[in-house]
Amino acid sequence: MSKIALTSIEFDEIVAEPDQNLRSISHVWNISVKIFQFTSKWCYWILSAVLAVPFAILWAVVFAFSSFFNVWLTQPLMKTVGKFLLSIFQVYEKIVLCLFGPIGQAFGRCFQNVRLYTVKSQSQPSSGNV
Repeated sequence: MSKIALTSIEFDEIVAEPDQNLRSISHVWNISVKIFQFTSKWCYWILSAVLAVPFAILWAVVFAFSSFFNVWLTQPLMKTVGKFLLSIFQVYEKIVLCLFGPIGQAFGRCFQNVRLYTVKSQSQPSSGNV
């Protein structure tokens, strides 16, 4: 089981001495560190003991609803909309081909004998006088 970074907060990350020259008494600092660690550990344990089961139930219900709606609502709806849009696209494609197909074929026949050639021309060297 991986350890979450938020649960491993150290005392030095929260409380720090403002300057190297200003230091607390080492015994006071050490006792403060131990009290911080003890308090944070016990608060976490108490909150976990009291709230872990209700939150586990809550998140189980949330993910169950999410899975249920994904399987029984979202996926069928997306497939239905996809098939509906596919049929609309096919009708649109037929209309466009009927309306603009003959025009495209007529232009194609008009320009079928047109040939394009590229001619490379030599550039004139500049004389330097402008």
